[in-house]
Amino acid sequence: MPPTQAESVIKNIIREIGQECAAHGEIASETVVAFMRTFLKNITGS
Repeated sequence: MPPTQAESVIKNIIREIGQECAAHGEIASETVVAFMRTFLKNITGS
C-alpha cells in the first residue's frame, strides 16, 4: 500500500530532523531515534 500524503510529509520531517542534527554535529537522543524507527516501521508496515 502506498504511503498517504500525511505519512510522506511526516517521514520527510523526521528525515530533515536527522539531517539537521548531523549538519550541526549533534546526535539525536536514543529516545528520539527509537521513536522515529518505530513510527516509520508502523507507517510503512515493514
